[in-house]
Formats: sequence, structure tokens, C-alpha cells
Amino acid sequence: MKQHVLLAALALTVMGAQAQKAAVSSSDIAPDAPVKPGVVSYIGIDELSAPLKAAAMKDLQANALAERRTYAHIPDEAVRYRKNYAENIKNFGNAKTNLTFKLADIQRSQLANYKYEGIVPDGPTKQGPWSRINRVFVRPDGVVVMLYEWDYPSDDGGISIVKELMNTSVGSVPARYSVAKSPSGDVVTELLWVEKDKYFTITVLGEVPNNDRSSYNLSWLRNIASSIR
Repeated sequence: MKQHVLLAALALTVMGAQAQKAAVSSSDIAPDAPVKPGVVSYIGIDELSAPLKAAAMKDLQANALAERRTYAHIPDEAVRYRKNYAENIKNFGNAKTNLTFKLADIQRSQLANYKYEGIVPDGPTKQGPWSRINRVFVRPDGVVVMLYEWDYPSDDGGISIVKELMNTSVGSVPARYSVAKSPSGDVVTELLWVEKDKYFTITVLGEVPNNDRSSYNLSWLRNIASSIR
């Protein structure tokens, strides 16, 4: 039987995948959270249990939109895993029959114009079938961009999002823009949003500013996200 676990990270995602259980302590279980399989719900930060509220407040302090940006934290190990994607890459033609869902259409987005590296399955098991995958692209300037999709209904997963952590939008859907820095100084940018049947994250292995000093800014990131169907 799959459990629903409230993770105190970014949008406080509730994931039904068995692979997540070992990494989550019992203090993160939130039976009071309004979580239903296959459903996205939004809750206020004051509705969380004390440990989860403390974690959410810490996330709020990492303000990517501030003029003087406050970075979120990302472990060096997490950055290395993303950078070493080639070790786990698979050709889509060989992997598509092992997916539980149809991949989102990216043909109207700028991702379609970038170099496509392949897909990295992300579970719930190594062999598949896979309900979570990353598609990996490389921008013309050499920066890696990843599109993550999770077919959470097929995992009996539900999503519970803390409203106060949403600081931007993808179309009409609330989204979370976050810029994190590792102890070694690597910067990773993420844009996270949830549709009725998919959980999405665009990860950029580099800094995406929220101003016009670069063409690869928050507007560029949101435009890609809003073009995904």
C-alpha cells in the first residue's frame, strides 16, 4: 500500500512513490494534510504541523525574487547527480514502451530547438515501468535544461501545495521559482508547477535571473513552461 508523504521542500509535494519513503523521517508524515490520490490541493502555511511549518518558513526566506537574492540550499550531491545525467541517459525510442504516461508536447516551446540528449528515468523502480522521467536538453550556450514530469495519479500520488510558497505562475497555474546554491558554489534554478494530471519541474544547471540582464531570464523560463502541452 502506497503512502502519501508530505515533503518539506519547495512546494511541499506529497509523493506516493515507494522510493521516497526511505529518505523521509517519520516527523514528515502529515496525516492532517488534505491529501487525496490524484488530486492537487492548496493549503495555508498555518495549516501545517509545527515541523512542516518550520520547514516551509525556511523555504520562504530563500527569496529568488528579491533585489538582493537569497539563495535556497542544494547539496553538492544533488548537483553532481544532475551534472552526471549521461550515466543514466536512455534513448527515448528504447524507453517509451516502459512509460506509464504520454510525454507532454514540447514542440511549441524553445526546448524543441535545443540539443536533445535523451531521457533519464526517475522511478518508481529502476527497471520500470516509469512514472517519472527527466528529458535533458542543452541550450545554444551549453547550459543544461531538464524537463521533469511525474504522472502522479498512476502512483496513487497526491499533491498538497503551500499557497505562500508559490511566487509566480505558469499561465493561470501557481508556480514556484527557486534559485539554489550548493556549498561548492554551483547554482541550480527550478520552476515547479502542477497540472491536474502531471507534476512538472524545469531545472536549469545555472542561474536564471528575474531581470532583463540576460535573455535567459525568468520570462524565458515561464514562456517555455507555458508552451508545454
